[in-house]
Amino acid sequence: MTPQEQEAFIDAYTVFVGDADRDTVTEFLRKYNAGETIHKGRHFTSIMDALLMWHCALHYQLKQEQTA
Repeated sequence: MTPQEQEAFIDAYTVFVGDADRDTVTEFLRKYNAGETIHKGRHFTSIMDALLMWHCALHYQLKQEQTA
């Protein structure tokens, strides 16, 4: 994810999900993007579910653009 994409994800997560605070989501993304182990703590499932949905939405949009 680019820094802009990360900021957009963090903003969307904190506004629409809000289960974890901004610093927690930022650190999660830093570890995720670095390929580090992310311990399955209190917010793991919430952030990971949102991130996987984000990636699916991006993939869908890119696919739509290719067929247009």
